[in-house]
Amino acid sequence: MTRRLLESMAFPKDTQVNPIALAEAVTEAFPVCSVVGGRGEQELRFVAPAGLVVVISATGVQCFAEPPPPLEAEDAEDEAEEDEEDEDDDDPQATAEGVLMHVAAVLGLEEEDEGGDTAAPDDAADRRATAIVAALLAEGLLELVTPRSRAQVEGRLAHLLAHGVHNPGALAESIADCSGVAEFYADDAQMAAVLGKAR
Repeated sequence: MTRRLLESMAFPKDTQVNPIALAEAVTEAFPVCSVVGGRGEQELRFVAPAGLVVVISATGVQCFAEPPPPLEAEDAEDEAEEDEEDEDDDDPQATAEGVLMHVAAVLGLEEEDEGGDTAAPDDAADRRATAIVAALLAEGLLELVTPRSRAQVEGRLAHLLAHGVHNPGALAESIADCSGVAEFYADDAQMAAVLGKAR
């Protein structure tokens, strides 16, 4: 089975993280069907969306889309497919973003910036995300499904930037995986150039 990275977040170097405790916090807030692993890493598989896998380690969180294993009961499989088609909430990407926001809240990462600089990092990430998307559109490297999709792409990009994700490849992959993106043509080098211009 092939995994496709949806979202990722690296913890600040000085953050003490217990993957087991963090996995438990995620299972309390989201419909998780199984947790496997040890002290070093915890892998969570979700009930809904069924294709979401979250890997929690001491250094960060990675969210993957992975085709779920085939179900033995055909009726159960049919029900799962119907649920996926009928419910927009069963979007692995949206759930992955929710997991990362929940993890950040549990660890208090968003609160660490309190003391005068609270709004600056988020505002800066929003402005930079807007500039990056504008540059990608202007250079013909990005095509959206509808004009309304721009807000989705900017929001995802701002979220990643605010959480310390600056790798051109990771950002490009996350943009390409947005449901509102029709085509994404930028390779890592082109993405790096756009990021440089949008600083």
